[in-house]
Amino acid sequence: MTIDEAHDYLSNRQFAGIVTKASRMWRKCGMQVRIATHTPLLSDLGGHMALRDMLTGGQVWVGRTANSLSGPTAFNGRLPVDPRSIPALPGMAYWMSALSPKPMLARTDWEGDPATGDSCWYDWVRDGNDEPIGYPGVLPAETLAAFGDEYAAWVRHTQGESTEPFVPAQAAKLHRVVPTHAVLAALWVLDPHSADMDLLVGALQTAGVEASIIEVRGALAELRGDGMVETVDGRHALTAQGRAGMSEMMGAAA
Repeated sequence: MTIDEAHDYLSNRQFAGIVTKASRMWRKCGMQVRIATHTPLLSDLGGHMALRDMLTGGQVWVGRTANSLSGPTAFNGRLPVDPRSIPALPGMAYWMSALSPKPMLARTDWEGDPATGDSCWYDWVRDGNDEPIGYPGVLPAETLAAFGDEYAAWVRHTQGESTEPFVPAQAAKLHRVVPTHAVLAALWVLDPHSADMDLLVGALQTAGVEASIIEVRGALAELRGDGMVETVDGRHALTAQGRAGMSEMMGAAA
């Protein structure tokens, strides 16, 4: 779970208490909590010392600060350098992990600001037709090599260079890919009214198919590529080709 601008939400002590309790339990299930805030002070974390202890005991990333208090607070006093000394360059930060407690000066792959027209990876931001907005940045070969084969395969898949379905190794252990025929069947039931993502996921779950939005989105992308589904204003429906294909599937099953 990622909470951006966390100070706006964790100032609600009841919500902060829920996040703290969940964080203590989720680690047993391999789940994580990621919090982004301008300052990691207790007042910005709902006053929960336990939440801050868990956060500072994990992976911590701190950008350049204007205040000498922010660094020691974020790293729980373990950072022997001052984040105010970070060069004024985009993406520069000090990073430290519980597995490697030595802080390192690091830099993210900076891809610009879409507001200025610079190239930017914005796959998660989508328009009304569920299509990504923006253009993918190009990572250098040495970066892809450092991130590993799995990440490189994901990049090839998302940029349309590979038609093979991509299933992360870790996700494959926990979830199965939603079969495209299950999505077709759900759309068949909902047609001709079409369906938004919530209706489609709900129809699948009612049919006994455990499906996340990300998994369904991947199946829809494959069906759109085959001309079986069309997406307009965030609603998905079978095309004439999709209806014919569904009728053929049902006839074969009978």
